[in-house]
Amino acid sequence: MSAKNNNQIKVAYIHGRPCSHPMQQKMANSINADFFPVDFKLRWHDKPNAPKIRRYISWIICSLFFPNAKKYDVFIAAGAHVTLPLMRLFGKISSKQKIIVHLGDELLYSIYSGRFSKNKISFLKKIISKYDAIICEGEMGTEIIKKIWAENTPKTYTIVNGIENRHLFQVQNLRPNLETKNILYIAQGPGKMRLWYKGLDLLLKSYEKAFNEEKKLTLTIIGEWDDNLIYEITKNFSEDVKKSIKMVGYVSDLSTYFENSSLYLHPARGEAYGIVVLMSLASGLPTIVSEWTGAKEVVLKVSKELIVPLNVNDISKKILWYFSLTKSEKQILSINSKKLGLAYTEERAVSEFYNTFQMIIKDLND
Repeated sequence: MSAKNNNQIKVAYIHGRPCSHPMQQKMANSINADFFPVDFKLRWHDKPNAPKIRRYISWIICSLFFPNAKKYDVFIAAGAHVTLPLMRLFGKISSKQKIIVHLGDELLYSIYSGRFSKNKISFLKKIISKYDAIICEGEMGTEIIKKIWAENTPKTYTIVNGIENRHLFQVQNLRPNLETKNILYIAQGPGKMRLWYKGLDLLLKSYEKAFNEEKKLTLTIIGEWDDNLIYEITKNFSEDVKKSIKMVGYVSDLSTYFENSSLYLHPARGEAYGIVVLMSLASGLPTIVSEWTGAKEVVLKVSKELIVPLNVNDISKKILWYFSLTKSEKQILSINSKKLGLAYTEERAVSEFYNTFQMIIKDLND
């Protein structure tokens, strides 16, 4: 890449369907990127039932016919997309043009935990290693990369996530009702993969175990989920447990739910960060997360007691531990949660991404 003023650098940002993540879009806007769906020539990314051959053909077509490819100095992929490495393989991107992958999902944990087949893991590792640099949302992702590669770790940079201003406005002045026995969980489905990495199965099974010890507990789940998947998890629950669980569906304003809860629980499997966790903290709601939730780096600053393993017994015990605390102990957790959560703003996340991008450009240009 030739030496240029950073303001003159042309950036293409390749994202999935139906659109880029709102915070990632704001980050990319800070460097004046142009946006392209990964399947702009042959759509497949938001069609789960599309045949695999359609995906493979789309990879090749989009790699060969990327518009004005020579115009861009840097290409950033929001996710480990195959398009950019293929463009380099086909000679559509020169060695002077740089490719960066922005990882902000559960992919790294899925590789590390062996969720995929050996062949798929090998393929994904090879694709990621073809990028000139990696941007990870959260320290957890960076640590997983070190474990996956062990030696010859790709050049990796770490950024934080943040709460969009529209959501921060909803939660910044809230005060949760710490006298309730209500647990809150927020995650959007509907499918099996998202249920797995969001940890909804762990949540429900842990809650049932805790409820059998403390009958006053209630659970509110916000988000759209496949009824059949929920049924398979809860079919053997007692009627009392089922009645204590409220499935709300999609909600645009979460304020009332944060205020009417005493605990937020998020036992995710490899979620890169988790903006909803930051929102919960900013609302003042004490928050328990799994050790494989990226936002644990913030929750740890509140208390290490709020981090749990991916284990139903441990999670249920932690629920009961929390509700055994005195009101003053919960209030201390609430105050510290709000203080820390409010620090993770949209402006902070965008600024950190912008500064990290400038650092990457300098490093790749040296």
